[in-house]
Amino acid sequence: MSARAERLLDAIGEVQAARRPGGDARRADHVFAVALLALFLLALLGAVAVGTSVYQRLNERSDAAAEARSPLGVVVNAVRATDAEGSVTRAAGPEGDALVLVERLDTGTYETRFFLADGWLVQQYAVEGSPVSTQGATRLAASGSFSFELDDGLLTVSCDAGTARVALRSGGES
Repeated sequence: MSARAERLLDAIGEVQAARRPGGDARRADHVFAVALLALFLLALLGAVAVGTSVYQRLNERSDAAAEARSPLGVVVNAVRATDAEGSVTRAAGPEGDALVLVERLDTGTYETRFFLADGWLVQQYAVEGSPVSTQGATRLAASGSFSFELDDGLLTVSCDAGTARVALRSGGES
């Protein structure tokens, strides 16, 4: 390379150096900014991971609680829907007493029955007077026990999923 080309390259280098004063300081600032950004992104990813984990655990607990309440919720809602004078009665079921909810409609009298059969809490909707059977009954939940008591307008229903209480506006059993 010629002396003139070398001087030209040196001059270009000097001009570039003059344009960016404190070149090493700017480079250090740039490295610090990149490191700070990387630290922020890592903290953000960690927060998202922890939040996702917490949400999953809460959702699993909520699902388990809803699953445990489900059969009792069906019974409680049916009792509330048929709450009328003399609507709650007792009948003999396949494996103990059956909770019978009587509905008197223009088209006839119908019964919603809850009872234990073959290790399941079942619900049967039938015409009044028909036999209690698992034929056409809906399985609500696996359960080894089912009982209920009516005391001064308070119906207490228990099964393996827990216990639920329903205050009857109508007063109770016929």
